[in-house]
Amino acid sequence: MLINNANRGSIESLLLGGSRQFQPEQIAVINSTHSTNIMACPGSGKTTVLIAKIALLLDKIKKEGSRKGICVITHTNVAVEEIVSSLEKLGISNIMYPHFVGTIHEFFNTFFSMKAYGFYTKKDAFYLLDNEEYKKYFERFFEYNKPGYWTYPTPVNAVDKTDIHIDENNQLHIISKREGKDYSAPVLNTIQDMFCKGFIRHSDTVALANWYIRNHKAAIQKAFQNRFQYFFIDEAQDTSIEQYENLSMLIENNNETIVQWFGDSYQALYSLYGKDDAWKPDLEESLQINFSNRFGENIARILRTTCIEEYSRLEANNTISSAVPHFFIYNDENKEQLLSVYSRIVSDFKAASLETVQIKGKIAAVCHHHDSLEGYSKTYQRSKISKPLLSEMQACLHECHQSLVYALRKNDRREENGRSEYLKNISQFLRDKYPSNYIEIKALWARWIKAISEETDESMILVDLEVKYRELITTTLNKDNNDDIDVTKIHDLRPRLVKILQKNTRTEPTETATNTIPVGLAVELNTIHGVKGETHFATLLLESVRDGVSDMQKIISFLTGTYQPELVEESLVKDSLKLAYVALSRPRYFVGVAMHEENLSIQNIQDIERFGWRIVEVNDYLDIT
Repeated sequence: MLINNANRGSIESLLLGGSRQFQPEQIAVINSTHSTNIMACPGSGKTTVLIAKIALLLDKIKKEGSRKGICVITHTNVAVEEIVSSLEKLGISNIMYPHFVGTIHEFFNTFFSMKAYGFYTKKDAFYLLDNEEYKKYFERFFEYNKPGYWTYPTPVNAVDKTDIHIDENNQLHIISKREGKDYSAPVLNTIQDMFCKGFIRHSDTVALANWYIRNHKAAIQKAFQNRFQYFFIDEAQDTSIEQYENLSMLIENNNETIVQWFGDSYQALYSLYGKDDAWKPDLEESLQINFSNRFGENIARILRTTCIEEYSRLEANNTISSAVPHFFIYNDENKEQLLSVYSRIVSDFKAASLETVQIKGKIAAVCHHHDSLEGYSKTYQRSKISKPLLSEMQACLHECHQSLVYALRKNDRREENGRSEYLKNISQFLRDKYPSNYIEIKALWARWIKAISEETDESMILVDLEVKYRELITTTLNKDNNDDIDVTKIHDLRPRLVKILQKNTRTEPTETATNTIPVGLAVELNTIHGVKGETHFATLLLESVRDGVSDMQKIISFLTGTYQPELVEESLVKDSLKLAYVALSRPRYFVGVAMHEENLSIQNIQDIERFGWRIVEVNDYLDIT
């Protein structure tokens, strides 16, 4: 067994804190040594369990003298940073070959996509852009490809609606994702032109990896099997069909590498609008963690039926006194006061108990669409959300890379040709030469950017960055010591990062109507996609209406304790259940739902009360001072 009485106490103390212990289901996952799926509920401590497993396996591999490693992939830099920083708490700070820890895009790019692009185009590197940045370049390139008669706006929506594919004859195709509709030649030529000139989307790197794996399948499978003894995929539900196909090709017919997928298929938000889920774990064959540390019974009982499958196995944390769920009913006249009433009620609940009065945590209101959020608050702006936008994060990381290049050049006394190894492509150079150092520095960059964005203390992060810069520069330049290494310019980077992030300052919603109740606690507005992975003190799920159809109206029976499997076949119902499940599983203490009175029948209201929701008529609170 990986975890036993000898090592359990120390690892629980460092990862869980206090006297908390791993639950039996968590222990079973840590000790599992076969390929399987791990289905874990919200708040199950899934990532902590994975980190404990990685730490114990690293120790085991080291003691056994094995030449094989562990490959861990997840979907965000923040998740990578969490894994790396938690391993550091356990005394593991040097994750190097043959191990790999990174995002799924970094995994594909490092091992396949960059090589594939070099083979296909005979070029050394490409510019990896998120779709919003790509659209800006698309507008420029389209000017050279559009016909003379073109008087329409630039069709930038093609960026989101197309994929590339390289066929068996190595021919590049631009595939339209619009059912039954192809884009015109100027659009397709623009995307192909951008591809050949090195302007690449994330989806393009996945297609490149697919082509490369297909063309070298047997050799790559053998190399993967020889290098990695364990392969862990975190947040498996976020894996796209294309990514899943690539990973499946890698592990096909591999009986030596232990492959484990960690996730919650009920939270698969990247397969909405009729798309199929890529990861479909068989629950009977999977290991499961059904105990949630996050919320109490009042929240768990709602989630058991507000789910794409009835989740009767879900267990609440009975040490958490979650509030009775609140159902807010509003109308057109008082819709803009809804958030104030919600804030007031949460504030009163928080102040009424010794358990909650000192607890900090986000008070959130969420719904499916940005435009729906604008209807609840005049001050809400899509660009003003609490996290750095992907394009801004990439811009910050680009500046960080440049700062490292500058530090290397400043301390490099060699001739210019001696510097070419890192000047040509700094990220590729670091991945190849110093993967462990690179992971640690990237994790620190991500933490620094996050600290700047959230206006929290940065001092210790900067100290750690200086140390890591010195270590990397000393190693790269073959210096005897790092006493004369100058990394002071790292502090000059901060104003540039602040400037990038200024576009993304957080705003707190305020109401301006004359009968507004003073807001007791600041309410943060966001989409459900935007809060995925977060934990809140309180979460209010707001109704979204599209084309006259209410998403909450479609699932009202599920919210009131009646699971109806026949309704889940409808795409809108399935999507609404997925979104509601994610939203309602964010809070620890207070959960609410808000609907327009016109979308509720008398029977609906009776069912809401019967199931134990506390109904809040917004109008009843408008005269309270």
